[in-house]
Amino acid sequence: MIRFLSELSSRKHIYKIAEPDSIQLFFMKKTLLYLSLFIATNSHGQSNCDCFDRLYNLANVDTNHRYAEIMNDAISFLPKEQRGAFYRKIGSHYNSSKNYDSAAIYYTKAVECGYDLDVIVRTEPQSYMRMDTSRMKKLAETYRQRIDIELYNAYIGQITLDQAVRNNSLLPDSNEDTTYCRQRLLTSIEQNIDKGTFHFLKWVFDNYQYPTFEQVGFDMNLWAMVLHVTAYENHDADYVLKKLTELNKSGSFPERSQILFLKDRQEYQNHRTSEAGAFCQYYNSIRYGNKADSIRYEYNLVSLKDEANKYRKALPAGYSPQPYPQNYFCLKKYSGK
Repeated sequence: MIRFLSELSSRKHIYKIAEPDSIQLFFMKKTLLYLSLFIATNSHGQSNCDCFDRLYNLANVDTNHRYAEIMNDAISFLPKEQRGAFYRKIGSHYNSSKNYDSAAIYYTKAVECGYDLDVIVRTEPQSYMRMDTSRMKKLAETYRQRIDIELYNAYIGQITLDQAVRNNSLLPDSNEDTTYCRQRLLTSIEQNIDKGTFHFLKWVFDNYQYPTFEQVGFDMNLWAMVLHVTAYENHDADYVLKKLTELNKSGSFPERSQILFLKDRQEYQNHRTSEAGAFCQYYNSIRYGNKADSIRYEYNLVSLKDEANKYRKALPAGYSPQPYPQNYFCLKKYSGK
């Protein structure tokens, strides 16, 4: 800025022919430019998805009984159509402690924002009884009318195969113990079904991005399919991980932290190592403990130290705690983290 003003002063004769309004406009544009650069440099490129994801992960390790408060702050960064599943998590938090009235409030919010009422009816009947059941049923019927039949039929076909191969229901029962040949056959069938699952996921991502319940009218367990496809180290897994990154940038998939979970899970299952211990708190698998936090912050996770404190896990050898970046959790009241 100083250099710019100096150069401007040395060339002031150039601007003598300009009208006063033009000079003011020139300075306004320059000021706005520097201001925008300053803001971009100091905001760490945070998006609404980042703010949601970071606060969501903070809520899950909080030890000060602020889960619902932090979750509400996290959800505030999401568009309405993405909020349902996370309001349901707050409802489940209250339901598990038998605070059914509070649970009913958040289950109602979940359905209003697009969540499958049938799940709540089946799994949380005590809380459901405290909801406006007539109104909830009308909302559920509204969502049913939006069902994309082509997508629904394709999903049911693929998820049925995806689950059947994993509970051994595809092959007839045998009176003998599982043989080597039977296991090889199951593995071959599983790999072929997972190839079909990959093509289904690709079709969904290309046509619907990462669909919400409100968008398609039914509950899609895409995450189970994503877990199965990304377990391998191949082109299909790479494609899904890359696509989820693209969907995160566009806002369709708000949980960037889950991408690191998938990467660490894949690495752990294949090599018993990981980058940052994002998979099931297997901290001893981390290759470079001194880099763990910087990697975790890139993917919106909390520090290894805060997570280990929540789950009472021992920190890995060589771990070097790193402070959170400035404004990491977006809201001023969490700036002390």
